Amino acid sequence: MNEITFDNLKEAIHNGNSFIDNVDELEAILRQYIAISDNSKAVEYLDKAIMPHKIGNLKIGDDTIILNVNHALNCFSSKNGYCENCNCCYAKKSSSNYKNSCLYGLASEINFNRLSIQQIIKAIEKTIKEAKNIKFIRFNEAGDFKSFNQFLKANEVAKYFFEAYDIVTYTYTHNKELLKHKEAIKSSYIVMNWSIKAGEGFKSAITCNNPSDLPKYLSEPNKYIICKGKCHNCSYCKDKDDLRTVVFVNHFKKSIEAGLRLGLTETDLKRLEAQKYIDYGKFLMKLTNQTTLI
Repeated sequence: MNEITFDNLKEAIHNGNSFIDNVDELEAILRQYIAISDNSKAVEYLDKAIMPHKIGNLKIGDDTIILNVNHALNCFSSKNGYCENCNCCYAKKSSSNYKNSCLYGLASEINFNRLSIQQIIKAIEKTIKEAKNIKFIRFNEAGDFKSFNQFLKANEVAKYFFEAYDIVTYTYTHNKELLKHKEAIKSSYIVMNWSIKAGEGFKSAITCNNPSDLPKYLSEPNKYIICKGKCHNCSYCKDKDDLRTVVFVNHFKKSIEAGLRLGLTETDLKRLEAQKYIDYGKFLMKLTNQTTLI
């Protein structure tokens, strides 16, 4: 039996870079290594059949529920070689550096796959009623959808909250296997931002690894929009009709703001900020007049 350490937990989840598809196997890992933390609620989520979720973070904001279906270190797209950003993945940082975050991710993947749609909705709805200011749901701050069937399950959750609360759900994917379903995904209740080439007419997001390249994206405002780093009061990944490519500066070693300042002027940054609020206002106005989602 492996020593009960955080490093060995991460090694077990990494599993020689082989995707762990069996939730019973993931649960065995969780229960084996839960002793590395004296205050994690990961096992409690399993025992009480509660879907782990949280309200925002430093980047996403307190108007958004975050829900993960795949552990960052068991990322389907990463382990299948579909993502070119694995060596600089910001989403893996938390699970790699913090015990509770790593354990929480296991409980999230296990319970999303194990619980019914109604059980997942019940957990999230309680938080939404208490918070009262939730406008969005973000699937997969880390990890990715492993299959179209898993996406469809998430879509039923998104459908419920759109119809009941006018909450917009959005996500991203590197999973190339989902491309065969891209038309169905486009007409779903989840706004999909493709981090792979999905073709004209589909929302996309790319990573800019060299800040000196940012001005070329800025010079084509009808084709690209550069992320300022804060999801609060921003529509770019949430507006299904905005088909400009969202450009994220690589923020693995530095903040998005710091990365932007390496390639853009202060005036550029102020204009981006102003445009973000203009576009967000238009998005909110559109939502107030919207009664159905195609």
